[in-house]
Amino acid sequence: MSRRPWSIRLLASCFVIVLAPGFVPTAHAQKSPAQKPKPAVKPAPATPARTAQKTATRPLNLNYITARPIVAVVVHPQEFLTAPQFRALPIEVIEAAALENMGVELTKLQELIFLLSVDFPNEPSPVVIARFSEPIDQQAVSARLVPPSGPGIANPAQVEFPDPNTIVFARADELSAILAATGDADSPLLDRLRQCDASEAVSAVALLDTVRGPLNAAVAQLPPLPPPLQGFTALPSLVSAVQFHAKIGDKTESALTFECPDDASAVKLNRLLDQAIALANQALDGELAQAQARGAPASQQAMFKYAKRLLKEAIDQIERQQEGKGLTLSMEGEAGAAPAVAAALAGLLLPAVQAAREAARRSQATNNLKQFGIAFHNYHDIYNRFPSSTYDKDGKPMLSWRVYILPYVEAKALYEEFHLDEPWDSEHNRKLIPRLPAVYRCPNFDDPEKTLYLATTGPAALFPRGKKLEGNRNFAEVVVSRDRQKKDVAWTRSIGLRDITDGTENVIMVVEANPDQAVIWSKPDDLVVDPEKPLAGLGGVRPSGFMALFCDGSVHFLSNMTNPETLRRLFDHCDGHPVQLER
Repeated sequence: MSRRPWSIRLLASCFVIVLAPGFVPTAHAQKSPAQKPKPAVKPAPATPARTAQKTATRPLNLNYITARPIVAVVVHPQEFLTAPQFRALPIEVIEAAALENMGVELTKLQELIFLLSVDFPNEPSPVVIARFSEPIDQQAVSARLVPPSGPGIANPAQVEFPDPNTIVFARADELSAILAATGDADSPLLDRLRQCDASEAVSAVALLDTVRGPLNAAVAQLPPLPPPLQGFTALPSLVSAVQFHAKIGDKTESALTFECPDDASAVKLNRLLDQAIALANQALDGELAQAQARGAPASQQAMFKYAKRLLKEAIDQIERQQEGKGLTLSMEGEAGAAPAVAAALAGLLLPAVQAAREAARRSQATNNLKQFGIAFHNYHDIYNRFPSSTYDKDGKPMLSWRVYILPYVEAKALYEEFHLDEPWDSEHNRKLIPRLPAVYRCPNFDDPEKTLYLATTGPAALFPRGKKLEGNRNFAEVVVSRDRQKKDVAWTRSIGLRDITDGTENVIMVVEANPDQAVIWSKPDDLVVDPEKPLAGLGGVRPSGFMALFCDGSVHFLSNMTNPETLRRLFDHCDGHPVQLER
């Protein structure tokens, strides 16, 4: 197996998949005299100043689009599903998959709109609008796309049918505003959509100015990148907006335009595109060299050669034009952009399905964490402290807090089987590990013995750390023997409501950690919070963020782009600087 850095391999894979259809720039602005000359470079699509004068021939239907979104993608499948150059598409397979996963017939889909709103530190809000040529089987769609609801679930995603031919998928608390919207609001995104034409197979707009600060903050939290990739951390500062348009007729035309804050940013972005293509080629060359060195079958070596040829041919079809603040990549041909538009359709349908499934998984995770919150407070009512892991007299770990709340999460029988005076990995207790309670199973992670639900510990977190037990006010002695006459004791962290001076609604106690942080559920091991990098170990289990249980028992989704200082303060229970999230 290749040992090249994951980032290089990922970069190569992305370029093979995305660049091959023709969404990428040429390797150089001009070809050398020895190479075959390319057609004259076409002028770049209109810059924002000139675009303002454009009027759409066939305006888009902007009903149900509010002023909030900063990303919009509009697809008209019939424009290319019936085009001659797409006859080779596996229409039957796509149709069957759409019917199986969404309950709709794709060939009757006239328009698909995907919208995304971002309001930090709250989670991103996706909206999907699908319009069909015939009435929809509402029962079939609801059965596949409506996530399960549960007690205390805040804002689960819902499906609404504003008319027999239309589906709107959005958060419950946003549906009323969405259904009342007529698309006449004043917003930068709607202004651009009014200039798009319904005859285009794909129209897409993304505005990045409003999220540049959080994007830069998120980049700063990333682990160090390999030197060849470090320059790409500047991308959030180089791009203000992105637009993509694809139109199908006798010829297929597509254009991807990057709008930059200034001319200098456009020049830097142009250079980064050259660098990205060079890195992709280098990565493919490296993979091929390693395959040859380890004696891989000729068919595997040929795949890398094929990928490189595909990349080169795709690049050769692209015209790149830099004009002022804009950088445009365009392509025109009888069938050249067909794979690109097909990939765009698949890439847009998939998020709609994934959004519904992720909403269901997030609802389940919310339920799990809420059960922890109830268990923590019920335990506190009895012992005047929160449940915590235990240690023997020498400070060696015994059992996790997850064992001690078993009676409060409907698993008392399992709790009674534990030997509380023995460590988690004793001969007896180890036999109980495979009996992982359902409430400890993260729906985004499948492991029969491990959990991602970890308490926050460390110098700036709710549960302190320390080796000295006796004499430390953060620890208390507790009897752990079933037989009270034996007087076997252990030490546990003694933290209760009295210690949370910043307010229980402002402090995190349990988080949904990354898969690489998973622990044996009965083992007293949790997430050590780093005040310098509070996002470390978090935000990788589900798209764009993680779930967190607060000390008041509430559960909230926190975005990966939450300000690091805000996150640090949410982990600190007594720093005197409470941070309140919008509820």
